[in-house]
Amino acid sequence: MATTKKRIAAYVTEETVKKFKIVSATKNKSMSEYAEMLIQKAVEEYEQNYGIIKIENQENATTPKNNIETLINSGNVIVGDNSTINM
Repeated sequence: MATTKKRIAAYVTEETVKKFKIVSATKNKSMSEYAEMLIQKAVEEYEQNYGIIKIENQENATTPKNNIETLINSGNVIVGDNSTINM
């Protein structure tokens, strides 16, 4: 099934995958659906604590609470002080 959603990948242990599959099933969700729900919840909690994250366009994002600007560039995040965080 085609989707316009973006993919996020993570490296976890085989044991974590097996446990997450069980947890997801108990919520009547696929692992992907449950992971999406958890990510959305984390973003919502972050915004409740630190303010709404304003997305200006696909390459720029700002968090109004502390005015940090990020630029996604080739797998790195460049923050407002030009520090680079490797992703």
